[in-house]
Amino acid sequence: KRVIPWRQRIRIAAQIADAIAYLHLGKPRPLIHRHVKTENTDVFAFGATLIEILTGREPHNVFIGASDYMTNHDTTPVAESSLISVSSPKRRDLLMFLKAILIKDGKDNALEASAELAASCVEILPEKRPTFEEVAKKLKHIQNM
Repeated sequence: KRVIPWRQRIRIAAQIADAIAYLHLGKPRPLIHRHVKTENTDVFAFGATLIEILTGREPHNVFIGASDYMTNHDTTPVAESSLISVSSPKRRDLLMFLKAILIKDGKDNALEASAELAASCVEILPEKRPTFEEVAKKLKHIQNM
């Protein structure tokens, strides 16, 4: 199994984010694709995709791993979410887990910023998630770190 280098992973994620941001904002009449009802749903779905791009693992397995990580390192109960079929880890636990498993071929500050962005995209409360425009801008910034 070939591992995609860190820079390439971030470039792929940034290009996907740019394309989706364009669908939401770039056209005179924004186009929302067929299976997506709101931008916040898109951000959550993109966050799950970003987790997979960054870790090489399915988001479901990352959520389980983060929940297990939290159980072994903290006694705070895990929040339940109707958006995913497993218990959703708290943001700080997901962030700690992502930092622990990310491929170490990138720069530390870029890895941390990527983990923070992914964790913010999959916040349980939609109003706590960034906009797609913010996601695209942050990924461009991470590319230049």
